Amino acid sequence: MVAAVAFESLVKLVAFLAVGLFVTFGMYDGLGDLFSRAAAEPILRAMMTPFDGSMSLTLKGTKEKPITIKAAGDGEVIFDGDGNHSMFDVVASRYHIFEGITIRNTDVGIFAGQKEVIGAVGLTVKNCRFENIGFGVWTEYAGSSDFYIADNLFLGRDDRFRLIGWTGPLWASAGAYGSHQLTSYYAVKLYGPGHVIAHNAIAYFHDALGISTYGTPPSDPDQRASSIDIYNNDFHMFNDDFVETDGGVHNVRVFNNRGINAAQGGYSSQPVFGGPIYFYRNLLYNVPTGVALKFSAKPAGLYVFHNTFIAEQTVKDPYSNAHFRNNLFLGRDTPDRPVFRFSNGTNYSTYDYNGYRPNPKSQVQFQWSAPQSAQQRFNSLKALQTATGQERHGLEVDYDIFQNLRPPDASKPYAIYDATQLDFRLAPQSKAIDAGTVIPNVNANFTGKAPDLGAYEYGAPVSALTFNDSRIILTLHRELGVTLAPALEHFAIQNSVVAGRLTNILLERPMGSRDLRLSGTLSRDRWSEW
Repeated sequence: MVAAVAFESLVKLVAFLAVGLFVTFGMYDGLGDLFSRAAAEPILRAMMTPFDGSMSLTLKGTKEKPITIKAAGDGEVIFDGDGNHSMFDVVASRYHIFEGITIRNTDVGIFAGQKEVIGAVGLTVKNCRFENIGFGVWTEYAGSSDFYIADNLFLGRDDRFRLIGWTGPLWASAGAYGSHQLTSYYAVKLYGPGHVIAHNAIAYFHDALGISTYGTPPSDPDQRASSIDIYNNDFHMFNDDFVETDGGVHNVRVFNNRGINAAQGGYSSQPVFGGPIYFYRNLLYNVPTGVALKFSAKPAGLYVFHNTFIAEQTVKDPYSNAHFRNNLFLGRDTPDRPVFRFSNGTNYSTYDYNGYRPNPKSQVQFQWSAPQSAQQRFNSLKALQTATGQERHGLEVDYDIFQNLRPPDASKPYAIYDATQLDFRLAPQSKAIDAGTVIPNVNANFTGKAPDLGAYEYGAPVSALTFNDSRIILTLHRELGVTLAPALEHFAIQNSVVAGRLTNILLERPMGSRDLRLSGTLSRDRWSEW
């Protein structure tokens, strides 16, 4: 019996070797020819087969001819780590593309760089799904550059039912549930220049996106965390922050993001080294600590424009050279908590044209600190204006500036909120309309006499992220036409519905587009149902 099994194994080995030799030397002119042809057509189309294990990818593509791992299109392609540490190690790669695949059950989905050792360049990850992971995409290498991480879904392992942060001597008590267990850290954490992180949906991590804090930036400008764009991402439920620009140096832009439910802070610069770091047209809702902007560890060079923050700003650490315009800060009525603390490390930070909601449960509404002056407290915006000369055009506002938005419940710090039920659009008679100032290259497309306060300009198209909030009613007519209510002048309607045996109607708004596209087929005998 043993001899028979051994003989069978030998036969299989010889057969496999024969096939390999035939492919290598019969179909191709040796290994060199095989690899050169692969480089000339570097697309691996993964089939619909689960895979578990770890892979190290070291081949070098180019900008013109990247190496692509792409779903074949015949169904979901799953790379299942089965609890392993890392699925893909690409630290030695250049210009790889991952597209349309699922990575799950692993601590690190794509490991792309180790600090001061080696890291990937030109990595693209798009239209992928990450689930039950500790990290999604991660590099700490300063030479990693030009990553494009877009249109992905990242689902971590952290608590999905309670918002739980830190506890300890540096933080307020986490209360009955204690500190959260750190089972998922970042969906995306990067260092180096030239990265784009856009149009991702992220949930259930410690932090959603972050620049590696790293330490003192390298002396080589081409290895610093600069020229990075983070935009149009949707964040839901984190134990710490939505976006961390911590460790950023120059020209980092964070814009058009929506963040709902973060236990410790919203958008962070802890610290940044000189800037400029831009935060504009971002949404924030439900940060129980009152830290809308984690401007800690003495950051410098901050520009904060046109954000809607449903949270207070109470950070004590001083920041320098910061400029706030056209923002909205509305708190959650936490007892004895001011709505804004101006923690100036320099005398040339500026604040104007912002809207604040006074906290009816706090006697002090604003706190002011600056070099060579004692800390001051004010019970009204007018008192702040008179004493400091700042916010000469600032406004006190309330929740009636919105069409339909209420604050989070301050008595329930563990509660979570559904983004689709939150409407951040301004009401028609809102005090925030036309109350802003023009900012070059930021708000030139305002629709009224002046720009509005907050992330959304009244009457302008909302982000594709919040399309569901627009309450658009689609009506199909017998003439195979379509109307929208309310009428939206910013959208073009393309009628391409035709009569047929099937009923399959699709209303689509591509990311970044102002077009609503209607397509599909409709059976004539189904008109009565519409």
